[in-house]
Amino acid sequence: MDQIHDRLHRAADIVEIQQLINRIARSSDRRDWATMVSCFHPGAIDNHGFFEGPIEDFARWTSDRHTDITLSQHHISNIIVDFRDEATAAVESYCLVWQSLSQSDGDSSSVPAVIATSRYVDVVTRTNGGPWKVAERTVVFEASKTTTVARATAQERSSQVVGTRDTSDCLWTVRGKLGISS
Repeated sequence: MDQIHDRLHRAADIVEIQQLINRIARSSDRRDWATMVSCFHPGAIDNHGFFEGPIEDFARWTSDRHTDITLSQHHISNIIVDFRDEATAAVESYCLVWQSLSQSDGDSSSVPAVIATSRYVDVVTRTNGGPWKVAERTVVFEASKTTTVARATAQERSSQVVGTRDTSDCLWTVRGKLGISS
């Protein structure tokens, strides 16, 4: 019976860690920097290559960087969790990111976009049985492409629910109706 309990506990840890990794991605896409920081231990180091330092500084830096990014989607997959012990794990996640920029290349019908692939290599830990949090993150870049994409017309947008990168997004409306907080 202990073996079954241990396996269920480990499965619950894996799900919690997967949620953590996805929550970080969503916090970036929705510009929810406070949630991003809360997913890391205080002072945790984030190495994005072009930025390396404490998560608190990364959140400020990326907040400024995202000013001109009108759409951001981090698609996370292939999350593998390898436990060292009950409180420490190495986690590898694949990330496909799509970001559209607000600057136009002179053609008002299109906007620049970046598509990039990378992997997150994280050390996640829990302290005193608390929640799993990232202690250290390294982004391993694989490839990127800059292109242009068609800008949605006003008519196309008028008949659709359009995503936003803040708390006016449909997600937060639904969460509010259901009484779901952070």
